[in-house]
Amino acid sequence: MFCVGMLLRVQYELKTPFLARNHDVEGHIRYLQYVLSHWSIPPPHGGWEFFQPPLYYFLAAVAYRVGGFFGVHIHVFAPVQFLSLLLSLGTLAAGIWIGTLLFPQGKSRTALFVYSAIIATFPSLAFLSSRISNDVGVQCMAFLALGFLLRWWQGRRTRDWWFFSLSLAVGMLMKSNILLLYPAAVFSVFLANRLSLREKFLFLLQNVSILFIIDGWFFIPRFLAERDERLAFVGNLTRNIGYVPFHIRDFFTFNPLRVLAHPYLNPAHYISNFWGYFLRSAFFDNFKNGGHFQPLAMIILGIGMALIVLLLRMLILDVQRGAQSMSAPLWLVFFFHIAGAVVYRIVGPYLPDGNFRFVIVLVVPCAFYIVSGFGRLQTFIEKLHFVLACAFVLLCGMYLLVI
Repeated sequence: MFCVGMLLRVQYELKTPFLARNHDVEGHIRYLQYVLSHWSIPPPHGGWEFFQPPLYYFLAAVAYRVGGFFGVHIHVFAPVQFLSLLLSLGTLAAGIWIGTLLFPQGKSRTALFVYSAIIATFPSLAFLSSRISNDVGVQCMAFLALGFLLRWWQGRRTRDWWFFSLSLAVGMLMKSNILLLYPAAVFSVFLANRLSLREKFLFLLQNVSILFIIDGWFFIPRFLAERDERLAFVGNLTRNIGYVPFHIRDFFTFNPLRVLAHPYLNPAHYISNFWGYFLRSAFFDNFKNGGHFQPLAMIILGIGMALIVLLLRMLILDVQRGAQSMSAPLWLVFFFHIAGAVVYRIVGPYLPDGNFRFVIVLVVPCAFYIVSGFGRLQTFIEKLHFVLACAFVLLCGMYLLVI
């Protein structure tokens, strides 16, 4: 299934210009150009994206120079897009690896196959393969961090915890939204029933120490300079990019028929309804991918909403197992990322906030809970569940091929 996902991403990257389906691409390119000119971190308020952590942009600058050395002349940013493709393939590989942890030693091969197929074909994950943005790098590290957190939960090995902490710290130097994994990790430590209080404290101390050593040099001076934790982590949060008034009813209204009728987001009313915006962006991001593909998008959304009902059922069952569940970190990740999206919508009520791309690692627990409902494919509900998931995968793959 990795090969299928790789082919889908390669063909998508080859046919997609770097300006297409991208967010703030001019701001990211300006950051990259600054690094190429100065090989230093730009002043945080010198450009739209200049507040961002620097690691992705330095990697992109190296890719740009290497591409120039080897005479890559497809277009000026082709080497940077190739870096995005590699990072996207890393995300795909990490996602499938997580599946092998969830379905080990050949158990539930059907579930593992469909889970891997969802990771391979999910549109908004594949969109990362051509994007010039630090979203690409941070998602790769987020998937790796989640995998190591899950492996630590299953074995309580110190080495896995160190790798989780290292992945989290490196991801923080790309984009700060990976920090939503941190509370899930902390609660996982407290839920671990085979650890003494002293051992739990030591695990948390190791994690904080690694984060401090790797990230402290950047975030501590930035926080001291800004004197505002919001600006230290999200520097353009309060700039005038289209204020959308916040109403509590935004979180309690959802019209699935309206979502199906208009599967693509309308920039004129981005997030007047939070869940409608969040769901559309999960599949197709903020972009209208052509009216002639809209019927296909409507079918994908319809099947996706049906699968959400089924995944919530399996999520509740997993939560009820508590610390006895071998996948407990996944429901913690689910809850904290949903909560993070809601809080970010309240704190930053601007046009792009509330987009699923900030919490795209949610694809992993969602895919797992979808396929964990297959059971032994004996009951009508289990068979229906399986058929819907397979249809969803096929249609998503088709969508990536035709857009």
